[in-house]
Amino acid sequence: MAARARLEKFAAKHLSDRAEYQASLKRGDPASAILEAARELRPDLIVVATHGRTGLSHAFLGGVAERVLRESPVPVLTFRKHGAPAAPGCSSGAGG
Repeated sequence: MAARARLEKFAAKHLSDRAEYQASLKRGDPASAILEAARELRPDLIVVATHGRTGLSHAFLGGVAERVLRESPVPVLTFRKHGAPAAPGCSSGAGG
């Protein structure tokens, strides 16, 4: 199944009854693509998952969520992927 079809299927299954959304598929550097889409689409909110990496792994693997947070023209909500370890000193969410 092509990427666009998978994205549309996921969005229809998980978002259609919960929120107004516009699915967008871009190629290239993830942070740049998200920021470009934000400038083009002017969404009310960007939601980005984060691995919660710190230290060397963060430096070498980059920080897509961090860059989007710093440079986005609209509000950004980040969340840690379910089951991913929390970074030291970070809350794991409600009650965590």
